[in-house]
Amino acid sequence: GRDALTGLFNRLAGRREARTYMDDAFKRGRAVRILVADIDRFAELNAEQGLIACDLVLKTYGTRLAKGAGEDSVAIRWDGDRFVVVQSAIDAEFGDADDVVARAIVAKGQDSPVMLSIGAAQSGDPVSFDVLLGRAEAALRAERDG
Repeated sequence: GRDALTGLFNRLAGRREARTYMDDAFKRGRAVRILVADIDRFAELNAEQGLIACDLVLKTYGTRLAKGAGEDSVAIRWDGDRFVVVQSAIDAEFGDADDVVARAIVAKGQDSPVMLSIGAAQSGDPVSFDVLLGRAEAALRAERDG
């Protein structure tokens, strides 16, 4: 299952891939990080500019995300304007989250960059996908409410 618009995994396939990926990473003694990215003011963008503009923003971001996440990761369009990336690293040495999930993207037809909020959570000890995702989502909420 791929998301038709962005080419990333859809939620169902992505969850399955992420679980397998995490199990494998933990077995090999690697740490896992989940990043959750959410497009800010997406509902307003939709209301002001409509579906075609929104689709272009999502598509642009999906492409950027796939590139930033690299091959050894799982990139998912979780729902609507939310994206999830699962990565692993030796000794928990992860690169800067901003290099993976852009905080601002420039999409055709937009006067100003579209901004994103990001939440991250990582673990060196085996945890389930849902638990780590929950932590990343809590971090995202904290950033947004901060």
